[in-house]
Amino acid sequence: MNIIIITNSYKREQQLVERSLEHSLKHAAIIQKLIFVDQNPESLKLSESISSNSKLEHIRTDKSCVSEARNLVNIPDKTDWLVFCDDDGYIAEDYFDIFFKTLEKDPELEIIAGSIIRDDNFDFYSPRHKIGGDLNKFRYSKLLMGSNFAVRAKVFQELEGFDERFGAGSILGSGEETDFAWKAYFANKRMLYQPEMKVFHIRPYAGTLDHSIKKAELYGIGKGALVSKWLFERGQLPVLFELIEMILIPSARILLYSLTFKFSEVRIQLAVIKGRIKGLFRYFQIKNT
Repeated sequence: MNIIIITNSYKREQQLVERSLEHSLKHAAIIQKLIFVDQNPESLKLSESISSNSKLEHIRTDKSCVSEARNLVNIPDKTDWLVFCDDDGYIAEDYFDIFFKTLEKDPELEIIAGSIIRDDNFDFYSPRHKIGGDLNKFRYSKLLMGSNFAVRAKVFQELEGFDERFGAGSILGSGEETDFAWKAYFANKRMLYQPEMKVFHIRPYAGTLDHSIKKAELYGIGKGALVSKWLFERGQLPVLFELIEMILIPSARILLYSLTFKFSEVRIQLAVIKGRIKGLFRYFQIKNT
């Protein structure tokens, strides 16, 4: 089985990037190659132990958008699976043991989403991943996160990869992994959430409060735009569930954080709502770009 790991990086701390690549290369005996898409203004000078590894392919690009960077990877004809891992996360040592066992149980799987685990307290990155669910049901589709999922190469190509209007560095700023999950869902691809396939990741909102507020609004724009694309433009009624949820959940959190005097969290949730409303309208402003 030919497996390629894909990791892209843009202005990330080098120690995190190298940690990610080192852990991926621990699986060198299993993988066909590790493709590192370097989006930095100047190409990263990786340590000798990483750069000299024959399984590493270091690609340099001027593209700042994560979706563009991932889409430009040249996938060899005989590639079976692609595994995506973020540059601030790293693959667990038993990742591929679980991967192969999962495929043995269900050889027809086309996409497997793994879990994201915080590297500081080893808890789940999000409550959604802790709860889990059936990835083939729409309400659980967001279990697929770009930080950790595997997809058959032919399926990735059939679905035309990522929508380059979405994702960090794009015109809409986020949402590329959920958009990909929805493409797979509406195309009836066979998917599974496998929490034992772990990627360890830095904690969410690890920056300053101002940075967290800006990030929350940016991510909100992507989510709002996704709803416009799939509900209002394409008429996929299950996305109505997402429209309701994307307003109700941050509103409930605002009430909770207000009652517990966590006003910094209130500001973040207000930014979330602001971004999501912006995104609903912004999609139609840029949909033809």
